Amino acid sequence: MVMKKIMALGILCLVLLSFNAGAGWQKIWDGPVEAVVVKHELNITETGLAYPDGFLVKDETRLFATRSDTGDIYRYRGTGDQWQKIGNPGRMFVTAGHTLADPDRLYGLDPAGIEVHRFRGTPDDWTLVGYAAAEIYGGGDKLYATNPDTGDIYEYTGTSDLWIKIGGPGKMFATAGGNLLGGPDYPGHINPSKLYGLSGDGVEIWEYSGTPEQWDKVSKRRPYSQICGGGHLLLAIGSSTGDVYTYGGEPDTWQQISGPVEMLAVDPYYAFSPSGSETALYRLKQLPDGSEVSRYDFSADQWRLIPTARFEEISAIYAGGGELYVVPAHGSLFQYVE
Repeated sequence: MVMKKIMALGILCLVLLSFNAGAGWQKIWDGPVEAVVVKHELNITETGLAYPDGFLVKDETRLFATRSDTGDIYRYRGTGDQWQKIGNPGRMFVTAGHTLADPDRLYGLDPAGIEVHRFRGTPDDWTLVGYAAAEIYGGGDKLYATNPDTGDIYEYTGTSDLWIKIGGPGKMFATAGGNLLGGPDYPGHINPSKLYGLSGDGVEIWEYSGTPEQWDKVSKRRPYSQICGGGHLLLAIGSSTGDVYTYGGEPDTWQQISGPVEMLAVDPYYAFSPSGSETALYRLKQLPDGSEVSRYDFSADQWRLIPTARFEEISAIYAGGGELYVVPAHGSLFQYVE
């Protein structure tokens, strides 16, 4: 796949997963980092965590990141600062779907927006799966793309370059939920993702029914600037105030949980852990005297600070697997474990 320039995603909320590490902050890449993408699955296996319904599962996490100086995309090899270049720059990268033979399921849109490619698991080996797109979205078990001319949204069927139109244009789209357990190899254990769209005028949010061209409105008319999702969370940002709202699962059930933020990060791992804990949600705020990172306590409706004194300024946050990542202003990637 030939890619020459990477463009930053205009999405406030990123969903990522992580790896185990010791207490405190640990640098896992010098970078410099521009964007991070993570693929996570809980797969049925002969050895792994025992779940209440009797089967065993094993965490499978794939971590990818692009360099801000070259735009090239790298895959994390496991521990320390072990990264492997797997492709050239692209406009954006997402993950979607899973099979045992192809656990990465990483997709890239080329810098010109002309072709969509899938990473085949070997460095610099990508295959064409689609053509012109304005944006691509990964939804756990689904891949979506918007038409650059009409704005219509399409779903990838998984067969060659066959896509089906499922909806008209929107300001942006987001997914929540996802295929964290099983995958196409075990269809009886799929947890399907949900696709949401923000109307072109930014005042309504719609949920895709699963049937092409059929969408259900889930919000009252209110001006929104962005939507984003992860785990069981769908979040919306008010365009006039910057306030953060979370969707309650039923039409028109929205709750304000924060004022303006710089960035949100969702850790969907917890929603599917044996403990049944809540999905973890983090926020980054830029204050006059530095950056503030905190985690939302759903039961208390409070934000609890995360110690970040070692960093003068933080430019991005990511979360997953019970851990938190930050990218300081100099562009390295750090991991935090409580």
